[in-house]
Amino acid sequence: MPSVALRPRSTTELIDAAVQLLRQHYIEFVTVSAIFVIPGLLVGVLFAPHMQAGAMPDFFQLFVFVVLALAAGSFSLMSTAAIVLVVSDSYLGREVSIASAVQRVIHRVGSVFAASFLQSLVIGFGFLLFIIPAFIFLAWFFAATAVVVIEGKTAGAAMSRSKALAAGSVGRILGTLLLSLVIVIVIQLVVGVCVSLLGTLLHLGNSLTSLVTGIANLMIYPFVTVVITLLYYDLRIRKEGFDLEIMATELGHPTPSAAPASA
Repeated sequence: MPSVALRPRSTTELIDAAVQLLRQHYIEFVTVSAIFVIPGLLVGVLFAPHMQAGAMPDFFQLFVFVVLALAAGSFSLMSTAAIVLVVSDSYLGREVSIASAVQRVIHRVGSVFAASFLQSLVIGFGFLLFIIPAFIFLAWFFAATAVVVIEGKTAGAAMSRSKALAAGSVGRILGTLLLSLVIVIVIQLVVGVCVSLLGTLLHLGNSLTSLVTGIANLMIYPFVTVVITLLYYDLRIRKEGFDLEIMATELGHPTPSAAPASA
């Protein structure tokens, strides 16, 4: 059975459902995040002493910085995609498997990267158009990664699919994303202050303090992705009657055609 009821939800109800899922599968969420994120953190700590001024030629330092940034971004994307699959499996009442989520992400890694690149490109272009279009594009394409890994679509098709789901719900999508980001930022600020105080008391070096901060943020990292995935399903429920499809399948009846669900 689904761990959280399949039904249309308000913004605050989506946040509450995300918290419920986090509590039920917190170990799985943190583990799947750590698999991809911690290697990048460790590499960053190892290279940090060499990135100080004068430790290496400027051009090589810049090269190492770019490579590390690209690697960290790539691992973060894969972590996000894996979290989406864990949320999806839990939400639909399927067995949650870290190994399965990682394998499926690796299988779709090319489309995940391509979708993220297209998202960044379009949103960046939106900022050049006096900022407001960037937020519209963010709402339109927020679910591109979810569509890639859940529905198996290519990057281009995922962008179109996300835009179709977001039609008429831009304000609600932005409000939900903003609320979830505010929650995460507040928690991160508190964690950052606590880690800084701990580092000062224990006389930890900057590299070790950064590692501890990264690991602490890892505990918070899945939240926004959980909200995004639930919002993706919420739009499918509202626009396509997705909850009715699931119930019909469980009862052994033919899957009904897509029909609008009541808001």
